[in-house]
Amino acid sequence: MKFNQYDSFGDLSRFPVLTREQEHTLGTAMVAGRIAKEQLATATKFSARERKSLELAVKRGAEARQQFITCNVKLAIKIASPRRPVGMTRDDLIQEAILGMQHAVDKFDPEKGFKFSTYATWWIKQALQRATQKYSRTIALPEDVFQEVNALWRAENELLAQFGEPPSEAMLADEMNISIDRVRQLRRWSMDTYSLDAPLDSADGAVTLQDIYVDSDAEDFTELHVTSFEAQMVADELAKALSVTEREVVMEHLGLESGQGASLESVAKRKGMTRNQARWVEQKGFNAVRNAPQIRELGEVF
Repeated sequence: MKFNQYDSFGDLSRFPVLTREQEHTLGTAMVAGRIAKEQLATATKFSARERKSLELAVKRGAEARQQFITCNVKLAIKIASPRRPVGMTRDDLIQEAILGMQHAVDKFDPEKGFKFSTYATWWIKQALQRATQKYSRTIALPEDVFQEVNALWRAENELLAQFGEPPSEAMLADEMNISIDRVRQLRRWSMDTYSLDAPLDSADGAVTLQDIYVDSDAEDFTELHVTSFEAQMVADELAKALSVTEREVVMEHLGLESGQGASLESVAKRKGMTRNQARWVEQKGFNAVRNAPQIRELGEVF
């Protein structure tokens, strides 16, 4: 069940908050529907009356679940609305809260005596916490690490408020009862990520992070990929047009497999040929491949 218009409460106003008695009635119908669905899925021998009774219980359970969810959408919205995590829109946040509430509906057992809002609040907050962890960071952290990072932030804020200055790593380690190395590790994991295209403070705003941190002498991986692709095309054409010996001479000389070309003389020696024989074989291969349409599209390869 998905709600897109969170600001339009016209439809939801028809579904008031459920009383304890209504929660128990709907919850009982949902449980009966789940049991009936399992029985229909696992057993095969039913009389016509028994099957009809089970199918009716499944239908009533689905209807009760739908009503239960719709009547508690406002609870999910109420819990989600005050939150404003970075990287998530209000609609995304509310959607996650509703998913958490739906999970609580499916887990709800009316016989345990809990009020649904009390029970569902925990599931909704858990869903919001997981969503915040997932979407607010470029690189997601495991849930237990995310909890530890949050604890570190809280400890830093508390010590800052207490002493009026940023706490040292030793103070944080003592406050959280962890090692200094763990504090450093958590701090590294909590660092934000930045785009290399992000502008730095400069007069014209033309300087970016990549101008400072990117190695301008590094190889262009796009160019390397294109070169590799061209080499593969040439190798494919050689396989179609040449004999095994002719193909090996050309590929070894050009370095199409190893990426490192070899002198024609060394190739000839490995093949038991004279240099002139190897040159003739190579030229024959060039002539055959040069006329292939795919190679002509690449331009002058040889």
